[in-house]
Amino acid sequence: MDVSIVIPCCNEEDSVPDLVTKLFPVVEQLRRDRTVEVVYVDDGSTDATYARLQEITARQTDMRIVQHPRNLGLGAAIRTGFSKAEGEVVVTADSDGTYRFDEIPLLLAYLKSDIDIVTASPYHRAGASKTCRTIALFSVGFILHLSDHVDRHISTYTALFRAYRREVTRRVLSIRTASSRGPN
Repeated sequence: MDVSIVIPCCNEEDSVPDLVTKLFPVVEQLRRDRTVEVVYVDDGSTDATYARLQEITARQTDMRIVQHPRNLGLGAAIRTGFSKAEGEVVVTADSDGTYRFDEIPLLLAYLKSDIDIVTASPYHRAGASKTCRTIALFSVGFILHLSDHVDRHISTYTALFRAYRREVTRRVLSIRTASSRGPN
């Protein structure tokens, strides 16, 4: 498998139809020259998200749903997606299309041989943010604060829209497993 797209979902029944109209065409485009799977992680939704996901994936090959019995949080949903993903590259994206799915090929294009993670950013000089001014001001302020402590070339730290090399996702899972065991 070349690419896995992991989509965490929690109470997103209204966004599921957009996956068909906005994500599916991108998946088909990517499948022209690579193998692609989509892993949906339903993180304990209390609405009809799981049923809607079942409807849209029923006749799709290489699309599956993993369901948490209760809400475990975004981090757990991402880790579950990492553990189920079989691709050499794993892309994570919001189910509501916060970042446009049609930018996945561009995200993949930036993943060069010497780069392990690519994060999309509306605050990058080539990005575009449509966030309200108060949130944008807070976000930019937070980024400036963090840039004093980490790499100044990073223009956002919190975006879910990322591409990871498989080795990175495996390290994340092994670190999480080791830290959950606690001290000996």
